[in-house]
Amino acid sequence: MEVETSKKRKIAQVTGHTEEQENILRLLQEAEQVQVDTLDLQGLKRMLTAFDKKFRHNEEMRLKYPDQPEKFMDSEVDLDEEVKRLHQLAAAPELWLDVVKLGAVPKILGLLAHPNVDMSIDAVELLSELTEPDSILESDAAEGGLKLADAFLSEGMVPSLQQLLARLDESRQEDAQAVHHILAIFENLAELRPVECKSACGSAGILTWLVQRLRQKKMDANKLYASEVLAILLQDSADNQRLVGEGDSLDHLLLVLSAYRKRNPSDAEEEELVHNLFDCLCSCLLVPANQKVFRESEGIELLLRMMKEKLFCTRLALKAMDYALVRCSDNCNRFVEKLGLKSIFAAFMRKLTIGKKKRAVDEKEDDEHILSCLSWLVRLTEGEPHLRVLYKFKENDFEKLERLVEMHQTYAEKVAMADRQLQENRQLREKMRQELAEDEDEEEVYMERLEAGLFILQLIDLVMIQLLGSADTGIKQRLLLLLQQQDIDLAQIRQVVQEYLSYLGGTDEEKQKETQHFEKLLESVCSA
Repeated sequence: MEVETSKKRKIAQVTGHTEEQENILRLLQEAEQVQVDTLDLQGLKRMLTAFDKKFRHNEEMRLKYPDQPEKFMDSEVDLDEEVKRLHQLAAAPELWLDVVKLGAVPKILGLLAHPNVDMSIDAVELLSELTEPDSILESDAAEGGLKLADAFLSEGMVPSLQQLLARLDESRQEDAQAVHHILAIFENLAELRPVECKSACGSAGILTWLVQRLRQKKMDANKLYASEVLAILLQDSADNQRLVGEGDSLDHLLLVLSAYRKRNPSDAEEEELVHNLFDCLCSCLLVPANQKVFRESEGIELLLRMMKEKLFCTRLALKAMDYALVRCSDNCNRFVEKLGLKSIFAAFMRKLTIGKKKRAVDEKEDDEHILSCLSWLVRLTEGEPHLRVLYKFKENDFEKLERLVEMHQTYAEKVAMADRQLQENRQLREKMRQELAEDEDEEEVYMERLEAGLFILQLIDLVMIQLLGSADTGIKQRLLLLLQQQDIDLAQIRQVVQEYLSYLGGTDEEKQKETQHFEKLLESVCSA
């Protein structure tokens, strides 16, 4: 196996004496031409013993002659050769468990703090190979690979990598590549051990480093990768989401996003970056405390400006706004105060194009976020903002109510079609197997129905039931008339809302509060 290293940088770090350079270069070139044989357990033991011996010897020589590089140069080259031999481990998954049992993990991780940063870079490349998910999960020795990943995490690999990041200078190609490998390690561990990896990254300050890396203006591969890794570490991790909101990271994330308020990304890679940034923002907004930080940082104003610009970020801003309003009365009121109703209702009435739609699925996603926003605005606004929301449904001869009923019909038909298809599929399976589909996953079927349009139908009916339960008699009378004209029974709406409540997410307190709210409305509206 041949492993590329930075010869010139090794020379510069090992010695500053010009007369030594040719000798060092020759030795390093010889060290890089390491021929490997098939590795077995005995070979592994010999390899680790040699590595440990060379590591300790190099450490001793550096301590003994700290200001005389020529004195520890030979030991450095010997250690470099042993580190390259360790790359054989990547091709020997059957020995990974033995690596753990033989206590090699702490010694390998010790390379990350080596004074010669090139030695640390070699270690990073090795660690990225040893944590590659495909190599681990698709091998017959997956258990050993997972044990190795566990050992890396328990022995403090993430904090060590964080310290190494502070030593790297991405203006140098080798360091930039090392940063890429480190990001790959985080991604690998997040797939292998998501809970443990996300916890370790949060504790070690990796989230802060990633956000700071995103603030760099230059667009490059590492900036894109940093956005992807940050999105991964925030997904399904309430602790990490809270951490971002507790410091300045959420403010900095909004600052990075603000650069795209009036301009589109320049290419596909930058588009992917922006998508990742919005994914990070949406994950953070799942935490109520972050919704407050977002509001105080004028995040609602930023998203509203993006929605009005009709550029690449418009649809992404709409999605983020949906997350910002969920169960947050203060944000809903702020949205109205900052004149957001004009944009959201224009989009609802199809009078405002939300970005460039190329697929029907885009329109469906827009409908979902628009109606989700409206459902929270109708429910959670208070005082003057609430009256302004109700007025929007009355203006222009109740055209928004007509649109609402029209959308109910459209999505009710989509759901009915999906239900028929699901029933036909079930009957076909029963006929082929001559038995009932007892193992059919009820939740999976429900998810298919949601995807077909049930969730949007639920949002529509949540808005309607709240309007029917409002104090505005004009809205109630016109909406009831429109439903009667289209032969839509209140019992249908009640059934949709009750099904929504039966699968309601959130904390126990949130579910109880929301269920009581809508059950009271249903009782009031449907029994009247």
